[in-house]
Amino acid sequence: LWREAKTQGLLDPEKTRRKWIVTTDDRLDVELCEPMDDESRGVVGLEEPWELPDGRKVMVPQEAHPNCRCTAGLVFKERGE
Repeated sequence: LWREAKTQGLLDPEKTRRKWIVTTDDRLDVELCEPMDDESRGVVGLEEPWELPDGRKVMVPQEAHPNCRCTAGLVFKERGE
């Protein structure tokens, strides 16, 4: 959906980032998912993969491990950033 929005000119890839949204509860995977809550690791370009703490690259949180309950959202650069 995000790629289609980019193709239609609705999302500017220079101003749009994807953010890993961690599900913080007692079932949180502290080795793979919790570190993704860090801004430097958990925010990537619109079409860039995330790099997990174990070195794997994934495009969606659900590729991290079976039953991952984390998700992704969009964040936008403010003017002047």
